[in-house]
Amino acid sequence: MEKKVLITAADGFLGAHCLPVLAINGYEIHAIGQKIPPTKTKGVCWYNIDLMQPAKITQLITEIRPTHLIHLAWSGSPNKIGDAPVNIRWMLSSLHLLQEFADHNGTNAMILGCYSEYDLAHGICHEESTARRPTSLYGACKHSLKLICEAYAQQVGMRLVWGRLFGYYGPGNDSDMLIPSVIRTLLGNQKFICSHGAFLRDYLYIDDVAAAMVAVMESDYAGPINIASGKGIRIEELVTILGELTGHPELLEIRNDPGALHDSPAIIADTKKLNNVIGWTPKVSLEQGLKTTVEWWKSKSSSSELVEH
Repeated sequence: MEKKVLITAADGFLGAHCLPVLAINGYEIHAIGQKIPPTKTKGVCWYNIDLMQPAKITQLITEIRPTHLIHLAWSGSPNKIGDAPVNIRWMLSSLHLLQEFADHNGTNAMILGCYSEYDLAHGICHEESTARRPTSLYGACKHSLKLICEAYAQQVGMRLVWGRLFGYYGPGNDSDMLIPSVIRTLLGNQKFICSHGAFLRDYLYIDDVAAAMVAVMESDYAGPINIASGKGIRIEELVTILGELTGHPELLEIRNDPGALHDSPAIIADTKKLNNVIGWTPKVSLEQGLKTTVEWWKSKSSSSELVEH
């Protein structure tokens, strides 16, 4: 069976890690990115396409006619564009992308969702039993997109996977995220204040995130599925490990502030579907992943690459 995949945001942190896994699994890869790598990945056809231009998307899909779609693109993370109106534009452009994919005989689609769709008051999030109650426009648009895409996929007979991503990390991750922010601050010999040390969060190493997503795509599963480790770690413990790995535990100040009203003390995924239905489990332990990430930042020789607070 021909496996021709179109992947959006292929130049991003997650997309770039998905490419080699897709190649190993025998996919013909067509990648959309805003910043095409100067050294192009072997076996990958790159396209610099603005997903906000419907005519360009229609033209590209008409030419490629992909059998598989992995849609990762969105304008930033929940923390950056939580209530920005651009979320609505991304929802509409994503609907157009999926419709064009189906109209040109696409059969297998995976769209990236987010933990922010859930009612986070529950702590442990299950795909079906946990209520969906987003508190941001980002989460509302993601959840609305899921509902429409599921109804449409059922109507046209297309397999749809909705992958809800939780915390992730690794070398090269956005420096505004918690883990790289802690590492860069400590390596810059500056104090890092951890305000919510008692909070529990779920983190998965980026190589495992990519492997999990492709494993789901390779299966026959359809529907929502959590992409996560399924294990919670206290933020206090997380930053303490990073303090030891960077060699600067003395620069940590850990507090247990209650947080804002929208902050949840625990955000952890139920991963029974990923583990038992797909048969996938993480390969990289948190300790190993954090060590690799810290070593990557240590290799950055320029002091200008370390954040200042």
